[in-house]
Amino acid sequence: MSPQYILHARTYGVAVSAGLNGSATLQDATGKGRSFYRPINEWILPEKNLLTGLIFQPPGGALPDGTQAGGPDAYVHIELVLAGPDGMPDTSVPALGEFHWTGGELIAPLPIPILTPCSTTDGMVGTRLWQEAEVVTKLEDADKESIVGLVNDLVEALASQDDSRLVQLLDYRSDEDAIARKHDPAAIKASLVKLSRNFSQPKPPPPLAWQSALFTPAANGMAWRVQRGWMKPAILFKDDEMAFLIEVFASRIDGQWVISRG
Repeated sequence: MSPQYILHARTYGVAVSAGLNGSATLQDATGKGRSFYRPINEWILPEKNLLTGLIFQPPGGALPDGTQAGGPDAYVHIELVLAGPDGMPDTSVPALGEFHWTGGELIAPLPIPILTPCSTTDGMVGTRLWQEAEVVTKLEDADKESIVGLVNDLVEALASQDDSRLVQLLDYRSDEDAIARKHDPAAIKASLVKLSRNFSQPKPPPPLAWQSALFTPAANGMAWRVQRGWMKPAILFKDDEMAFLIEVFASRIDGQWVISRG
């Protein structure tokens, strides 16, 4: 049986963007804090895995309550751990990789990069992307246009509640999620359609122009994250009462760009 990996994160007092191998699993631009355990098998590479990210000042250098960011109570704790048979972290096994940072007077100036090696077990997770994706070290304009085209198509499918188009656009990602989490692919796709109903009321974002999009490589260039700007997800539907977002990572497979991760 392939191992199950979990990303554990706890933060407070500073803004953080972090994850595994360039993923955007942990996002907090405010510094008010995050705490979670999250399955992370879809981001496990066959070798040389890294906890990656950046610790930085929130806008204005202050927390939502007005106190100064990065004070002595600030901390960032991120670790990769194995799950036990019950799906919860196996406390009998040491963390496979961990990053710790605490605030105080003698801290290095922000921003601080996160780049911590992780060990992994010999068992393979089984996702296909790392065997099928091309390594793209630099995006050409045509690549950027193709990736942004996927984003705009996905926004349109969500806004119009076009279920068949939605499933088509997220087909590769859905199959990979099913492999990583040992779920039925059909059930994953059905849950996506159900989740998309949340996007029916908030206002959709305007079309994204590839010239203004922000592209960041992940997984050694086998996936590229697209954003509308720093800490601004590719897809964000919101109004005064609610907001729903989707992170988009795209990969080039057999010369074609597909949405591969989120």
